[in-house]
Amino acid sequence: MAGRARGFLAPAGVSEAVAAILLAVREQGDAALVEFTARFDGVTLEPAALEVPAAEVAGAAARVGDEVLAALRLARARIEAFHRRQVPAGYRLEEPSGNVLGVMVRPLGRVGVYVPGGRASYPSSVLMGAVPARLAGVAEVIVCTPPGPDGRVDPAVLAAAAEAGVSRVFRVGGAQAIAALAWGTPGTSTSPRPSGRCSERWTSTGSTVRARWASSPTSGLTRSGWPPT
Repeated sequence: MAGRARGFLAPAGVSEAVAAILLAVREQGDAALVEFTARFDGVTLEPAALEVPAAEVAGAAARVGDEVLAALRLARARIEAFHRRQVPAGYRLEEPSGNVLGVMVRPLGRVGVYVPGGRASYPSSVLMGAVPARLAGVAEVIVCTPPGPDGRVDPAVLAAAAEAGVSRVFRVGGAQAIAALAWGTPGTSTSPRPSGRCSERWTSTGSTVRARWASSPTSGLTRSGWPPT
């Protein structure tokens, strides 16, 4: 039986399905990502097209309109103001005896943020996951999100990625995206901390990849991106 998380019981069979997807991505790499994207999202992509071109991300702001862009920037500013207070600081203490004690805080080099999609667009998840990571000093933030029926990522999500300082965006969703972030494929980058929430598949997937990398707390049904700070 699938495990519980915060009172949420994943439907029977989800854990087994997720395990099969994770194994396929680990063994087959980009080929598995392409296969699952076709199967679950109905979109056929070549491995080279899994990553959204940087120019497309940078140009998304011009496609969303002034009102949406203003809302994204306001949200980013509010998230920054809140999470800036959470950024830990190290300290150094030199005792009279000459002993030096202290705490050194170093950010992760790379963080992966999973942004749900498909039925709706969630640029807020981009901001809630990527902005705190950047504040913490993470050098590279990678976003994975499912493509739409036309194979493209919603411009609002891309505009949020640009505003949040996301390094790379991949049009990959579901458990296969978490597997790609956790273990890496030739076309994607492994991430020491995948984060994000979405569905029972994320709940089960997060429990599995936690054995290798630190990931966000297991959750129930929610779309909120967990701030990786």
